[in-house]
Parts: sequence; C-alpha cells; structure tokens
Amino acid sequence: MEYAKLENTDSEVSKLCVGCMSFGKAGTMHDWTLNEGQSEAVIRDALDLGAIFWIRLRSGKWKQFSVI
Repeated sequence: MEYAKLENTDSEVSKLCVGCMSFGKAGTMHDWTLNEGQSEAVIRDALDLGAIFWIRLRSGKWKQFSVI
C-alpha cells in the first residue's frame, strides 16, 4: 500500500480510499448493497492490505461526509 502525508501534518493516509456506500443491510437501499458478512470480508481484506482511509457519505447529502 502506498501512503501520502496529509498537508501541514505528520499524519499519513493510504492513497487508496475505501468507499463505504455498499456496506449495510442488503436489499434495503440498493440491489448491490452487501450484507454484513460480505461487508466484513471486504473491510478485513482492505485492512489487511493496509487501507486506512475510509469515506462515508450520508445518502443524498453530498456535502456531508465523514473520513474515518
């Protein structure tokens, strides 16, 4: 995994950002939403690969987001 320094800090984040939109309760929001077990497998793999930059958007609210 490659990492980049956050500007004006000593912190680093993975260059790969994992979007969390597909994680949740399957079939409630979108047909492609992963169930809990599938989501856990993707999250585990991303962590094992060194991903430390995650983003979560509130549905329909593009200006409201969280970086985890």
